[in-house]
Amino acid sequence: MSAITAHVHRFLKAARMGVFWNGTTRFDLPKQFSYNSKICSIVGPEEKSLAWVFRDIILDDEYGLNKLTRNPATVLDVGGNIGLFTLWAGVNFPQATIHVYEPNPALLHSLESNTQQVGATVFAEGVAGQDGAGAFIENGESMVGQCKVAPAGDIRLVSLRTAVERLGGSVDLLKLDCEGAEWEMFDDPEPFKAIGMIRMEYHLTRPDRSLGWMIDRLESVGFSLLKLQPNQGFGIAWFDR
Repeated sequence: MSAITAHVHRFLKAARMGVFWNGTTRFDLPKQFSYNSKICSIVGPEEKSLAWVFRDIILDDEYGLNKLTRNPATVLDVGGNIGLFTLWAGVNFPQATIHVYEPNPALLHSLESNTQQVGATVFAEGVAGQDGAGAFIENGESMVGQCKVAPAGDIRLVSLRTAVERLGGSVDLLKLDCEGAEWEMFDDPEPFKAIGMIRMEYHLTRPDRSLGWMIDRLESVGFSLLKLQPNQGFGIAWFDR
């Protein structure tokens, strides 16, 4: 898609939502948007990157929610930030049960305010390879903060297995964006067997883990790579069964 085509697409989609798109450099996170006859308000910190997240998740639909071949009944959002993906999933699939996890305590108020509008359940926890404790590391704006395993840390961590069990033992759609913490989850393949679709942003933060390793890991439990959009050090990947 050319830059001009993308701009026109975003402008028209934003207008239908009651939002003014004036280009990436000038666009600010809107206070509200309308979709499927529902008006959602948005609260969050004054961070320019959150405007780009709105562009990517909602205007560009980078996780392809409008292209799913089946509507998910259960959605697990790992790395919720202020809840923009959860809001987007909630207005697209209003009957779905949604659980969202975010370990950054500074975002909890915004996350709860935003996601309560679609009936999501918020967990102020990180998701990791196993249950335990962690510490949240600030790296500037909230989108690049990281939660690390730390036995003496003050952040509760739960395994992906635990998060899946909390949703009744199966997850139709997993959204994964946790700034590199995803690698530990792949060490336990069992919970992935109970997941139907994955939409994720991967981060090449470990020298012993590669994109090919991740794809092989997921293919070994029945997933097929549907779409890959690589970038420098990270990218978007879709997996379906």
